[in-house]
Amino acid sequence: MKTQTIFRSLYLLFLLITVTNCDKNSTDCLLGIRPKLISKEMNTAVAFQQYNDNITFEMENTSTDNYYISDILIEGNLPPGINYKKFNSNGINFYGAPNTTGTYSFTVKIKARPNYSTDGSTEMCDNIASNNYSIKVD
Repeated sequence: MKTQTIFRSLYLLFLLITVTNCDKNSTDCLLGIRPKLISKEMNTAVAFQQYNDNITFEMENTSTDNYYISDILIEGNLPPGINYKKFNSNGINFYGAPNTTGTYSFTVKIKARPNYSTDGSTEMCDNIASNNYSIKVD
């Protein structure tokens, strides 16, 4: 019992030293701060009519207010005529007029960065999030 108490005390001391002597990024790692794309069913589109829908992200274990999307990568197929752009600091807007019916599946990958990154070089421990989505065009 005494050995367990000593081990726990040493472990807590190690964590305290690690957290107080590391930069903000290391603290993010220890606290499990990472981006997460919010799962959702995308709105159904109608061929040759304007389409508009959004995907947002949140940060696990902290407020999203201190982070922003720095990069967006789409893998797979968006419906022809649908484009995307970043809006605000935490969302992706899908817009346009699709011109071909069908169901289009794609993966969205984002890279999130903290607002305290003044030169863009500050990276978090785990700053990439991805999720699968699809848009049906009738």
